[in-house]
Amino acid sequence: METKEYRVEVYDNMKIWRKTDIGKTIVNEITLQDSESLPQISTIYDTILRVVYGRLSLKLNDQDDRVYSSGSIVNIPARSRMVLSNLVNEDSTVFLVRK
Repeated sequence: METKEYRVEVYDNMKIWRKTDIGKTIVNEITLQDSESLPQISTIYDTILRVVYGRLSLKLNDQDDRVYSSGSIVNIPARSRMVLSNLVNEDSTVFLVRK
């Protein structure tokens, strides 16, 4: 399977690697530093969030925040609004996979 890797984008110290492969699956690897948060993101497609390292708070739409640790896998429905926040004193990394 052919894989294309795109350049690293850095937004206020947040590192985002974007990768894609055949089948239109898109994987974003996002690293948040100590106590950082992503601005609100709106998902167009069903998405899977996988916490690789760390402990994160995820707020979906108008629901209360939920905390997820390393190894957690979360299904995020299409057309959701989400905010991710790092809750630990070290880098946290997640994969966002568009289905």
